[in-house]
Amino acid sequence: MPESTVRPVGPDEARLAGDIIADGFHDDPVCIWAFNGRVAIKPFFTLLTAETPLPRGFGMRTADESGITLQVLPGESTKIGAWTTVKAVYLAARHGGWPALQRGPLIDKRG
Repeated sequence: MPESTVRPVGPDEARLAGDIIADGFHDDPVCIWAFNGRVAIKPFFTLLTAETPLPRGFGMRTADESGITLQVLPGESTKIGAWTTVKAVYLAARHGGWPALQRGPLIDKRG
């Protein structure tokens, strides 16, 4: 029987999941603007993946690592805690400087 082309994402695969998501946003003009370049995109998505969807939901990825979907279970919060927020701010400052600190919060405004 051939290997399945889709498989579950394990809790220890946050870096891989973050890499796949970051690759999808690599050329996204909003992310490039918000993070003041591309350098912070991968560490940021890796952090968020490790802290939100994987512990609170599940994910599926292609065997060739070209695509991924992450789901937070119904009733679970997508909010990140204070320590994760501190880490995200650090990543933005380290890789994107002051512009990223100013712009990053603007893309997560929920009307």
